[in-house]
Amino acid sequence: MCLDQWSKKSLNRGFCAVKSKTFVSRSRTKVERKSGNIPCHWKFQGRNCPREMSQQRAESQQRAESQQQRAESQQRAESQQRAASQQRERVPAESRVTPAESRVPSEQSPADQRLFSVRTQFINRVSQAILDQLLDKLYQREVITYSEMTSARMKPQLEKAREVVDTVHRKGAAASRVLIDALREIDPYLYGQLDLS
Repeated sequence: MCLDQWSKKSLNRGFCAVKSKTFVSRSRTKVERKSGNIPCHWKFQGRNCPREMSQQRAESQQRAESQQQRAESQQRAESQQRAASQQRERVPAESRVTPAESRVPSEQSPADQRLFSVRTQFINRVSQAILDQLLDKLYQREVITYSEMTSARMKPQLEKAREVVDTVHRKGAAASRVLIDALREIDPYLYGQLDLS
């Protein structure tokens, strides 16, 4: 075999070897790219992969949205608290605090106030006989004097009732308490109608 023929055969054999290696390497690259094991070609150029960059942007956007939602909820809660405190400040103190008169029962209120509140009903409903008995009780308990008792007895029924209730009311809560107790003893029905309990 001459040198030229041997050289051609060697060259052909070498070309086939190079060609087969290139084909194998290309087929391996295709398989690796399909399986996802080969790194992205952007990294070989010193840049980030577009897919990773999009994932990072999505994660950062989610974090920003969650932080914004938390801030908005906190602002709403603070504004509600401020509105509630301002509303409490605008409400008058009288409406926030229950008056003492409405908290205590009627029997614990002063007797002179209770007697004065039923003054008109007492004058219109009490009878002549009940008035005479009440005058006796008040005189016995030294709530009224003898002259006050005789002065009241000399007057008509309505004037007598008015003088009795006004005289006792002027003498204070203790005297009014005596009149209320005497009325409860002498005429329980009228006592219940006047709601003096």
